[in-house]
Amino acid sequence: MNRFAYRFPSAGLFWSLAFVYASFMALLMQKVVLPLIPEMHAGHGLLPNDAIVFHNIAVEMAGKIHAEGWGAWKLFPGAAGNVGVLAAVYAIFGPDPAWFIPLNAAAHAAGALLIFRLGRRLWPGDVGALGGVMAGIAFLVFPSALQWYGQNHKDAFAIAGTLLVLDAWLDLHIEGRTTVGQFLRNAFQVVGGMSLLGVVRPYFPVVLVSALLASYAVVLVSYLFSRSSLAIKKPLLYRLLVVGVAAGVAFACTRIEVAAGVYGEGDSPLNIQLAAVDWTWQPSDGLPSAADKLLKRASELRAHFVAFGRSVGAGSEVDGDRLPNNALSSIAYMPRALMIGLLAPFPDAWTERVSVPRLIGAVETAIWYLFALGLAITLWKRPSRQLLAGLVFCATLLVVLAYIHPNVGTLYRQRFGVWQFVLLCGALGWASLLLSLLRGSRCVSPQGVAEGGATRDAPERTSQMDTLAASGAVVMLITLVCYLGFLTRDLLLVKQLRMGADLDAFFTAAMIPMFFVTCLAMPLADAMTSPFLSFGRDGQEKRRAEFVRRLLGFAAAILGAVAVLVVLAAPYVVGVVLGETESETAVSAAGMLRWFAPIILLSAWTVIGNAALNALRHSRDAALGQLVVPVATISALLAAPAAAASYAAIAGMLAGTLLNAGWVFYRLLPHGIRLLLAPPAADLLRPATASYRRLFLAASLTAALVPLNYAFAASVVSGGLSAWALANKIVVLFTGLASVGASAVVLPYLARMLAQGVGVRDDAHFLLVAGSWIGGLIAVGALLFADPLVAAALSDSVTSSQLSDLSGIVKIGVLQLPIAIAGALVAKMAIVSGASSRVLFAAALGFACNLSVNLLLVPHLGVLGVAVGALVATALSTLVLMLAARAKIGLTLREIVTLLVGWLVWAGTGVAAGSQSVAAVACAVLAVGGLAWAQFRNWADLRD
Repeated sequence: MNRFAYRFPSAGLFWSLAFVYASFMALLMQKVVLPLIPEMHAGHGLLPNDAIVFHNIAVEMAGKIHAEGWGAWKLFPGAAGNVGVLAAVYAIFGPDPAWFIPLNAAAHAAGALLIFRLGRRLWPGDVGALGGVMAGIAFLVFPSALQWYGQNHKDAFAIAGTLLVLDAWLDLHIEGRTTVGQFLRNAFQVVGGMSLLGVVRPYFPVVLVSALLASYAVVLVSYLFSRSSLAIKKPLLYRLLVVGVAAGVAFACTRIEVAAGVYGEGDSPLNIQLAAVDWTWQPSDGLPSAADKLLKRASELRAHFVAFGRSVGAGSEVDGDRLPNNALSSIAYMPRALMIGLLAPFPDAWTERVSVPRLIGAVETAIWYLFALGLAITLWKRPSRQLLAGLVFCATLLVVLAYIHPNVGTLYRQRFGVWQFVLLCGALGWASLLLSLLRGSRCVSPQGVAEGGATRDAPERTSQMDTLAASGAVVMLITLVCYLGFLTRDLLLVKQLRMGADLDAFFTAAMIPMFFVTCLAMPLADAMTSPFLSFGRDGQEKRRAEFVRRLLGFAAAILGAVAVLVVLAAPYVVGVVLGETESETAVSAAGMLRWFAPIILLSAWTVIGNAALNALRHSRDAALGQLVVPVATISALLAAPAAAASYAAIAGMLAGTLLNAGWVFYRLLPHGIRLLLAPPAADLLRPATASYRRLFLAASLTAALVPLNYAFAASVVSGGLSAWALANKIVVLFTGLASVGASAVVLPYLARMLAQGVGVRDDAHFLLVAGSWIGGLIAVGALLFADPLVAAALSDSVTSSQLSDLSGIVKIGVLQLPIAIAGALVAKMAIVSGASSRVLFAAALGFACNLSVNLLLVPHLGVLGVAVGALVATALSTLVLMLAARAKIGLTLREIVTLLVGWLVWAGTGVAAGSQSVAAVACAVLAVGGLAWAQFRNWADLRD
């Protein structure tokens, strides 16, 4: 197989993954989330906004179709074309908005794919692909997009249409590729994008034409300053023709009835009485009448939306008191409009008026800020006319949208596509910097030099590190969906069972099988990776297949015996966690545990199968197989009555685990590996079992912290265990992602490098620094938004004291993210470097530390003491492991100290951000800058 074939996802694979994600999340929103939040639910899984209005119109038209035939159908039934399509869907399948999800998900996935493809348009090669992957994933997973693709709205189609036009426009700006064939392809694509946009938002194609004209004019000026007119005649002519084609489609769209209100024609509701805002337009004599009329209409629309927003109590108005009433004031406001279009909501409004949509928008805007900073790097390292054309196109649209819509909520939806293009431009800069750092160290790293001074496998190492970044991003996306699925399962159980004894019983029963899977099965995946790869390197595929079968037999024997013991001794096992066996909670938990027990045995197939897929560079397949577990669990919960919620969740997890085992069995068949049981063979398994013993003990100590902390939480008060389990789930969401990424992507990569005789010191240092920064940024964001997010998500389900505990646990827990991510990475590095005994030592120390801190603090702090114990144990065990394994990994004391100081800096920055003190934030910014300089110096010394 071509070693480069798996580096970045193909367009088809990327769209397929995006479509599956969007479909799952939209269904989740309609059938799970909204029904649990009555104040946000208008019925049928829809929000109380245009979505329910569109639904009612479509239901009425579907009824007419059934009564009068398809002659009664209209594409524009007094509303945009999405409502006509929705009516047709209802007429065929029935009036359930879920039937519209595949269309919306396909459009949203197409938008994500176009962002991904635009990355390579702007920067061909790996930088464009990596930046495109990052931006495409951000486009896909930003939760605010669920407001349109999770409903029956038109925005997903409008965004896809806009990006289709932008993609074709930038393709025309590739130097030396302007041919008749290219012109025709791009012209057809522009027609398709403008038509799609015209169907759902008929007035918007005219705005796109103005953006194309502005982009054309700016690029034309740049050409005239650098080339003769003869050299640019042909490409400029083709681009002008494309603008003409777009203008023709836009003109046709103005004839559509539902566009009349925007253009000031007829009796549309948009032709309002503007007296409510005391506004009148003053014509400008020195300006052409057409321009004055255009500015007047834009200002009329702005005044209309100000009046309308105030009449319905919209809470996200910006500059509503600024209503330009002449051409000069209109033009003067446009720079401010661009700033709002790019940067709103502004940071001072991020934590105002706590609600889930507003907080999601604030978090996404903060993430956008971080990405957009990379635009400076892109402009510095790869300025181009393509980039100029795209930025001018987007800036024009942002000015128009922000000028017309003073309500940030509306602006957020309509700007999303072009806003994400700016994020893409920033992502390209960061991707360039990342790959430059990676590749810069390849040429001079002493570990990459073979005997005689020749550089060994530098291109191969570079390509494999690029693969690590590319495949890791997709795996993390799929894993994120899995974790969100399990979080949704828990939220659904909280709503149905409340935070009391029943939920405590479920979490106890669910935790125990996961404990055995973690300490018995998961170490096998780490232990088998290096032997598995060594068989493949020596061309012993048959022996490799036999190794997997016999290891499966070894695992099944151990895990099967444990599953039987758990069934027989369920009351006693539950008693260890809860401290008693006779209460109703303990009896209920023991019954659930017996049903959970088969998962322990099934994990032999899933863990070993996934480890084999990861080693074969099919980590995406492994992640996709695991996605079925939360999907099956949520489906079972939706199908079962509330009284049987606990057992429905268990049944779903069993079914999902069984399907996961079948999936990995099927995906390994093309590689000659059949996951069938075979008796263990000591000689064949010795390379794996030698390290497994130490890893098993280390994993047992780490896993034992889960029931230990559950027991301490349960000892505080009824519901304390549920509070700890639920809040800790948010922390585990991020630490678990790091662990999965380390196991699925980093571990096989490092093992492969060592198997090839190549050192990993530079890779290890880079991964640890990158993990520290990622964890630090997440921790700061989580600390900033912890209180409002927890309040918005759970305020209706918990008491105020429980809410305070949940928020405190989250705040304390996220402080460990920078060092926990580094700990997950360094543990895998120690394993592949042959330092598994150090992993055991660090785990034992962490367990002792956690137990000691819990004994000291839980009597005084309650559940918060458990969180502090977990934080201190994570920090101590990670630091000890770094020191103990540094010689094997190749880290210096200076690098370790810098990583430790970095964790302290990020913790302080998070506290400063949460305090909202300008002085504290300024000091934190200086500290982060100092950290960046120190780590850059370490990296420079490493390269020297």
